[in-house]
Amino acid sequence: MLIKTDALTRLYGSQRSVDSVSMHIDEGDIYGLIGRNGAGKTTLMRLLVGTARTNGGSVSFGGDLTPSSIGSLIENPGLFGGETARENLLRYMVAFGHEKPDVAEADRLLRLVNLDPASKKKAKQFSLGMKQRLGIAIALIGNPKLLILDEPVNGLDPIGMREIREIVVSLNREGISFLISSHLLDELSKIATKYGIMDGGKLLEETPAGDLSRKCENAYRVARSALPADMGALAEIERLSDGDFTYFFPADGDENAKAAIASLTSGESEAVRTPISIEEYFSMKVGGKSE
Repeated sequence: MLIKTDALTRLYGSQRSVDSVSMHIDEGDIYGLIGRNGAGKTTLMRLLVGTARTNGGSVSFGGDLTPSSIGSLIENPGLFGGETARENLLRYMVAFGHEKPDVAEADRLLRLVNLDPASKKKAKQFSLGMKQRLGIAIALIGNPKLLILDEPVNGLDPIGMREIREIVVSLNREGISFLISSHLLDELSKIATKYGIMDGGKLLEETPAGDLSRKCENAYRVARSALPADMGALAEIERLSDGDFTYFFPADGDENAKAAIASLTSGESEAVRTPISIEEYFSMKVGGKSE
């Protein structure tokens, strides 16, 4: 375990930006924190790295992990526009407490994010993707075990998204764990090993990526008009509604649950196995409300 929170809470006035969140990030995770803008993702990340104050709950760190040993890129990286990628990185090394900036280490980090250490191009001339990659290099100073990235592909074109995705996967293979927030579920689903679904400051669900994929593949759709008033037999089965239909998510291989779904329909509509996307599941989970 790298990070465990227990009922973590952050208030802004009377508003609960983070509302009693209990989450678990394990070593090796690429943890995808899913949520719309305003769900509380950024505030939660700030609480984890210690740049925001908690109003309740606790954060526990595993091993020798501390807030100061977590690498983070929360919102846009602050870059020196008139300096090169190498010069920016050396400046940040000094800011992070290195008495003597290590050019060789700076160049190693730049190569990890596919930036040319010898380039004379100034940061003000960088594309958004290059700025994000330099931001990740800055977050890697000090060889952190965990990187926290807030919407790292937001605004990028498909090539930029792929570059960030490949960097994350490569670093994860080298032993770095990740917490990545995004509302771009299709992109996040390509790399996430675990999901946390957040809305209105609350963590609605936390699940391994494989379990969520199987849940979505194993969904059953029933017309809402065909369901009886008494749903007692389905009390233990998760169900979400979307328009005129209710979707049921029995556990893998639970034939009794599947039989219960079929038997409780009125005959007007069959319980049809209807796989859905993670995006559709998320939309139903948060009520399908717009941002």
